Amino acid sequence: MKNSRKETIEKYGEDIMNSSIFQEARNQTHHMKTSVADHSLAVAEMALRISRYLKRHGVEVDERIAVRAALMHDLGIVGRYEKYRNGFETYRKHPVDSIKIARELDPEADRRLMEAIRWHMWPLAKHLPNSSEGVAVLLADKAASITDLTGRKNSGRRNGRNTRSR
Repeated sequence: MKNSRKETIEKYGEDIMNSSIFQEARNQTHHMKTSVADHSLAVAEMALRISRYLKRHGVEVDERIAVRAALMHDLGIVGRYEKYRNGFETYRKHPVDSIKIARELDPEADRRLMEAIRWHMWPLAKHLPNSSEGVAVLLADKAASITDLTGRKNSGRRNGRNTRSR
């Protein structure tokens, strides 16, 4: 992660990353190969990159909201084996539990942050996010999940050049 992105994530989310629930998330397995905390950090980094891309193309995005939503979007998964009966129940219910945690960690959070968390599971969720921050978190979550599950960190591009053979 580039230093400026890391610094931005720390600036916007230090309180979340220092919370006891985020520390617990470091020990909760996610996507079989990572932790909830590591996945959330990857989502925050990707959401920040997507937000900056959108801003360069004239879309209004609040980076702070995108980063904070990304850091909290899966905190409801912590304790999954005690709370949920199966994976399907986890997929359906953890966004609501994540919102409850987000309200505790950030009582001042606005509607866009809460909706980004609530709808990050689309298409399993009923609705697409209705803010640019929510779209950034949704896309970042899908990209990070693919990386988590496949173990691939590099898309085959280096320095803007495609390095895959055709």
